[in-house]
Amino acid sequence: MDHHAPDRLACTVLKPRRVRRLHLSEPAFRLTWLPGERWARRVTLASALALCLPSGAAAEPVPLPEAPKPTRPVDPDAYRVVVDRFEGKNGALVRAGVVEALEAEDNVDLVSIRLLDEQSELIDGSADGYAAAGKRLNVIAIVRAKIRKKDDRQRITFTVIRSRDGTAAGKLAYEAEKPEELRDKVKAELWRELEPLLAAERKPSAAAARADADDTAQQLRDKRKAELEARPTPPAEEVDLEEKADTPPPELDSPGRGSGCPWLELEAAGGILRRTFDYTNEQSGALRGFRMPGEPMARLDATFFPWALSRCRFSSGLGISAGFETASGAQAQLAGRSLTHVTFGTRGELLLRIPLGTAWLTPRLGYAGRRFLVQGDFVPDIDAHAVGGGLDFGLRAGIFVGELGGSMRAALAAGQIRGDEWFPDSSALGYDAGLQLGLGVTRWLDVLVGGRFEYWVYQLDTTTGNPSANGVADSATDAYLRGELGLRFNVPSHAGAR
Repeated sequence: MDHHAPDRLACTVLKPRRVRRLHLSEPAFRLTWLPGERWARRVTLASALALCLPSGAAAEPVPLPEAPKPTRPVDPDAYRVVVDRFEGKNGALVRAGVVEALEAEDNVDLVSIRLLDEQSELIDGSADGYAAAGKRLNVIAIVRAKIRKKDDRQRITFTVIRSRDGTAAGKLAYEAEKPEELRDKVKAELWRELEPLLAAERKPSAAAARADADDTAQQLRDKRKAELEARPTPPAEEVDLEEKADTPPPELDSPGRGSGCPWLELEAAGGILRRTFDYTNEQSGALRGFRMPGEPMARLDATFFPWALSRCRFSSGLGISAGFETASGAQAQLAGRSLTHVTFGTRGELLLRIPLGTAWLTPRLGYAGRRFLVQGDFVPDIDAHAVGGGLDFGLRAGIFVGELGGSMRAALAAGQIRGDEWFPDSSALGYDAGLQLGLGVTRWLDVLVGGRFEYWVYQLDTTTGNPSANGVADSATDAYLRGELGLRFNVPSHAGAR
């Protein structure tokens, strides 16, 4: 044997139906049995050794398998937290340093980001959303961060969100010139300032929480078992009460939750529109009221939330809304005569949708227009352009959706009714109120039925000594009533996935 050969040698010995693999070491050797081939039945151990160890031959070293790395046991009283993905450029780089630092702490139980991603439907930027996600993950806090460049320096701001109520427990900020320096600084200093915030929010230990959950589950199984035992069992089949009691109830994923953070809403509706135009306290002339029976109408609205494209937060509710409706070619009645008319309305508004748990409040501010043209000169044409504001309230409970709102507007122009031939010194105010009820049949589609009442009041000023050639009256009212059935498409953003 070559004395310069490695201390450990190996060879394979064939034997019927098995193979011996010998690891020769000094001063002893070890045998390991491996599956063999049938053609090697008659090879003896001695001849195999003679073939395996020729004189002066150096055998090839066989590396020993590496021992598995020991896994660190999780302290049941550790701070269980989850670190969200960081906003801003170089967010992934800095987050990797934070995760590495937290994993090195013995009293931190760090939850995988993938589990937080699975709760994206709950995280809509509201406190209730963060609280629901935190409780489902059984974490004490959710750590978020935002990186911004300020005066050629990288600045990161951490927000620690309480899981018990979704509010901020505190904020931490760090600065550095380069992203790598910022990562190293945060990695070295974050835990020293983060631990006191987590200590103030400490929950009962994870072991105690699991024990409580096990007790609750056992109580539920016992209750279900008792109910099944009290229920008469059909003689034709046997019921395994224990199996039924241990089977958890299926989780129902309601399709009516809707998207918590849509970036686009499209609503199309059709229905019936009625109009009534009347004068109040007519004093002279031949002023005539106007009636339009229920006629088919169509409406299309669109609302765009640009800040919802990047992330669900409070500013994601800021949007731009526009709408159009029309009813044309219908016949209206005036003093027993049928007149053709054309009407349409437009609007454009800025709005802010404020989440309130499963409800929301939406103040609006913008423009609304209404144009109504009637055949002949019997009734003045209306071409109102008004500005004003409104307020809407909405609620989503499971698959049920309800919305109620109203607005008030002042007319800047009113069309022919404020012309020289009618009432040039008149003024106008507009009011409207609406109600919608419906079902969220999917996460992105709502079916709605509702109505809206629109009411305009024209104050006809007759104190100027220049009365209208068509007559004199104190005021005129113009009312529109519509009932409709519509569909609303909620286009969700990818902000929840982050």
